Amino acid sequence: MAAPAVDVAIVGGGLVGSLLALSLVNQGRQLAAGGRSAWRIAVLDSAAPAAPESSDGPLAGRSTALSESSRQLFAALGLWGQIEPLCTPIETIHVSERGSYGITRLAAVDSQLDAFGYVVENQPLLALLHRQLAGADIDWLAPCQVDRLTVGRTAQRLTLDSGSLDAGLVVSAEGSGAALAAQLGIVSERSGYGQQAIVANLALAEPHRGIAYERFDRPGPMALLPLPDSAGVHRAALVWTHPEGAQQHWLNASDEEFCAEIERCFGERIGAVRGVGRRLAFPLALQRASEQVRRGVAVVGNAAHTLHPVAGQGFNLSLRDVAALAQELLAGRLAGAAPGELSVLQRYADRQQSDQSQTIAFSDLLPKLFASRWPAVAGGRRAGLVAMELLPPLRQRFAAFGMGSDRG
Repeated sequence: MAAPAVDVAIVGGGLVGSLLALSLVNQGRQLAAGGRSAWRIAVLDSAAPAAPESSDGPLAGRSTALSESSRQLFAALGLWGQIEPLCTPIETIHVSERGSYGITRLAAVDSQLDAFGYVVENQPLLALLHRQLAGADIDWLAPCQVDRLTVGRTAQRLTLDSGSLDAGLVVSAEGSGAALAAQLGIVSERSGYGQQAIVANLALAEPHRGIAYERFDRPGPMALLPLPDSAGVHRAALVWTHPEGAQQHWLNASDEEFCAEIERCFGERIGAVRGVGRRLAFPLALQRASEQVRRGVAVVGNAAHTLHPVAGQGFNLSLRDVAALAQELLAGRLAGAAPGELSVLQRYADRQQSDQSQTIAFSDLLPKLFASRWPAVAGGRRAGLVAMELLPPLRQRFAAFGMGSDRG
């Protein structure tokens, strides 16, 4: 196989793949300082670059909660100044269990923070990242279909719908069910929760005041995240978990019935719910790739691990992975190693093992803990919520974990 045309080919131009590409572009100055040329990068995606706004109105679109660790990554890339106006800060987190005295409130100001995190809509964020990629010195191939990956001794060949591309390292950022990883026998180990999550945007009668709600109900956990106002509408993003099959009733319910049930679940905390956008549902599972690195290949994002959304940790973990991978690739390059060398990629995998294990365990345990009806477990979790409300150090430790700053 010929010498690689690019150092790194990233398959998947979504949020995770785009951030990896921009992280490598940003390393150009450090490489130049060491007398080395910048990375040769290609990003390949099956879809055209994202448009900045949805044409479907203020209640359309999906959103993501960014932790403090993710904000720091964007800041390091010089992008936070452009992203912050798109975000709503989470100033308070309200955690409760329906029918229980257990409750805790976490205020960012108590931890000397402006916010615990930020909520941003996916489409404008992705459009911003794509504009950055379009202006960077990379090969930006979109739309482009990748048909096959062939691993060689010094280069990996991607067979495309319009030719081929050789790369020193191929990074799969394709999302869940990554086709290229599957071709190599890298399988996804999947453990279903027997649940489906309904996601939708809500129109609220009152401002959200920067409060994020985590509500544990008998059918399953509910999360309500503050969104920026749009066209004069106060908005919030809902994630509502149901046992498999039970979600269909609420997908088919009228807007009035749906909004009334949300009001009933949250009580008077959020005020009246005036409207709901398009409702979608998807099955929930813990999914992990059997391997995340091989010589010449790395798997990141949802292709590497897909988590339960209850704690909002999946995307932020993926961004920490991306930052660590970029740093290890740079360290390898400065030491004279090729990006696809297994020793370089294994250092990345070893570095992230603890963070991934802790975050996955937390995201897996939390919904199971609150789903349990055993009296001892129910009493323990209620006592835990009360303890967090009464003991500031415990609240701060819980908040630090959620921000991505308490991993070891």
